[in-house]
Amino acid sequence: MKEGILLIGHGSPKKEANNLDQVAAMLHPMLHAGCTEGCVKAAYFQYVEPGIQDTINECVQEGAHKVIVHPFFISSGVHVTRDIPGIVEAARKLHPQVEFIYTEPLGIHEKLAQVVMERIMAAEKRASAEKKK
Repeated sequence: MKEGILLIGHGSPKKEANNLDQVAAMLHPMLHAGCTEGCVKAAYFQYVEPGIQDTINECVQEGAHKVIVHPFFISSGVHVTRDIPGIVEAARKLHPQVEFIYTEPLGIHEKLAQVVMERIMAAEKRASAEKKK
């Protein structure tokens, strides 16, 4: 593995809410077509494993020379601007031979607005169908 990509979620005590691995599985072939290595991984800030530092260490042990860390958060709250960058900085010191890149969170984006619109339309359609019952 030359490049590890980490999607970082908040984590939840509600087990079924911790499904970022599904996003990682969808993203992997988009970024690395034909790759069979597990180079796109999910990690969580709290409540659930795997944790961020453990997943970074796993990437390095698997041979990553570069680790791209993406906070899968909507906004730049304290976890995105302080807590996770602190973990990444500690990883830089622990693994000085590895390049670390920290991305912006999901943030405000036209495609996210499209997803919200789709969710609203689907909910309206369900509500309309249930009214007819």
